[in-house]
Amino acid sequence: PRLRGRGRADAEARGAGLILKSSPRTIAPGRHSGPTFRRRAGQLRTALLCAPLLALLFVPSPCRAVDTAYLSQLIGRAHRLRLAERPEWRALLYYKPLPFSRGLESEVDSDSFFLSPEGKRDPQAELDATLAAFFKADGDPEKCAQCTFAARYHWLKTMLKFDPGRLPERPCRRFHRWMKKLHPCGITLVFPAAYLNNPASMFGHTFLRIDACGQDEQTRLLADTVNYAAQSKGEHGIPFAFKGLFGMYHGHFSVAPFYLMVKKYGDIENRDIWEYRLNLSQEEIDELLRHVWEMRSAWFDYYFLDDNCSYQLLSLLEVARTGLHLTGRFSWWAIPSATIPAVEEAGLLPEADFRPRCTTI
Repeated sequence: PRLRGRGRADAEARGAGLILKSSPRTIAPGRHSGPTFRRRAGQLRTALLCAPLLALLFVPSPCRAVDTAYLSQLIGRAHRLRLAERPEWRALLYYKPLPFSRGLESEVDSDSFFLSPEGKRDPQAELDATLAAFFKADGDPEKCAQCTFAARYHWLKTMLKFDPGRLPERPCRRFHRWMKKLHPCGITLVFPAAYLNNPASMFGHTFLRIDACGQDEQTRLLADTVNYAAQSKGEHGIPFAFKGLFGMYHGHFSVAPFYLMVKKYGDIENRDIWEYRLNLSQEEIDELLRHVWEMRSAWFDYYFLDDNCSYQLLSLLEVARTGLHLTGRFSWWAIPSATIPAVEEAGLLPEADFRPRCTTI
């Protein structure tokens, strides 16, 4: 009866607008305060742990500032030393004087070879862009500029004395595995004689053999070779000759086993093969192979008469040894039988070996 009277009184009071909301319920001490305290304590602990990480997002990274400052120092030093005008840099990028002009242009025709939009005709812009690319390490580390352009990186590191603390050197495992597999101790210029049934080889063909340390005549066929050839996609006859004469094929460097080249030129095409051991130091051999590595995806417009196998191998030798001027002697045409004497005059051919064809007695 007492509750009914109270309920009736409350109802009357609500109707009169005297009671706006019910009175708060009293919570027994210790019933729900424990879990609430633990929850708040956990949130506070998480906030304290995450605070330093969140702070890093809003504080400029000192590494980035140091990299930018060091990059500016390297570019300034390269300008003062005039590295873009050095013959080593121009050989690495295949810069040649333009006819009837004071400008330069690279003979490489693939855009991916250049790191600057103006790199094909501006050696300084390409050098600056190369230095900037050395600081980038996004994506696959094996595809970074230091690993992709091994010869450029080695030369610029030698000239500018990179500080590894400010420009860390990438491991480049694929490149080092490749060099370890080659284990080079010598380079041999190989000259298969003329083959009249192939327009691209009417005057002979040349390629380089990489002689590994410890190889002898019994294991020489297992060596690797560096070859430059047109990607003709199996075309023959008149279309093959026409496209080769007018630069309508892409020329690429490739690495293949020596026994395959001997099989192709010595047995199938029935040619005599001359081998000339080049007089190169170990550092020159390594520099040549570093450059071959960075030329894997590059291509040139291939011309049978001048920009051919022999001409591009002369370019490799100019990279290996500073001061050689071999390609400049062949402005209109370059045939293998003419390039061999040029290499000999440069003092690179101390000895020669003869590998006869199958029918030679």
